[in-house]
Amino acid sequence: SQFGAGTFAGARTFLAAPIASDLLALAREASALADAGVSNPLGRVTVHPDVILVTPWHKLLNRLAEVLRGSARHGSCGMGVGQALLDAEKPAMPTVRVREVEDADLLGRGLHRLWLTKVDQAEQALGAAARAFELQDGPGVLCAGDLEAGAAIVEDLRDRSRIDALVQEYRAIAAQVTVGDALPELLAAGHVVFEGAQGVLLDRVHGDFPFVTPSYVTPDRALGLLAPHVERADVRVIGVTRTYATRHGPGPFPTEDPDWPAPD
Repeated sequence: SQFGAGTFAGARTFLAAPIASDLLALAREASALADAGVSNPLGRVTVHPDVILVTPWHKLLNRLAEVLRGSARHGSCGMGVGQALLDAEKPAMPTVRVREVEDADLLGRGLHRLWLTKVDQAEQALGAAARAFELQDGPGVLCAGDLEAGAAIVEDLRDRSRIDALVQEYRAIAAQVTVGDALPELLAAGHVVFEGAQGVLLDRVHGDFPFVTPSYVTPDRALGLLAPHVERADVRVIGVTRTYATRHGPGPFPTEDPDWPAPD
């Protein structure tokens, strides 16, 4: 979820750069919050202009990559965030940011370039997987069902018709939030809580590859955002341990106690 954990207590949410945001998912979350009694959820959100847009094509390519790993799947959640973040790190890759949503023509051209790129990447990935499957001598990583599932994803990706609809949807959602850098204002108003995604064991640098997320999940990003505004001594880092054990795929839990009794 992209709304802050303090939403029910009246807190505002600021989506800071350089994170990636799925505005369509944000709108669905806002609808669920409204049904739960939160007044004008999107009106409580500020989005930095440099936030990266996660599109349906990022999701499809994410899911295609996972399907084509066959029995060696990493355990991706298939939400496309990793694809969008990795694209943004490559200057030659099309990346659409929130600031472009204000201009319908600019947004449409950006989405069209992104769509063409994702179709090309998907077709190349499927072709490479099919060749690898043909070269397998007996049971291997890939099976025919993986290729069939991949082909269905590629066919879905080829659908150009959603571009115009996305332009309208993104602009309608962006019109209900505030676009700008809210951090200085929020810091001046009181306490600010930075919520990290995932967990340190999944960090792309400190985690156990390949069972990692493409994002950085240590406090370093938050500390970098705060550095121009506050002293390090005024920042408190809190680690939270969940009561349930989930991660991207079957990666190791270094602190797992094998003698701990299994639940009934």
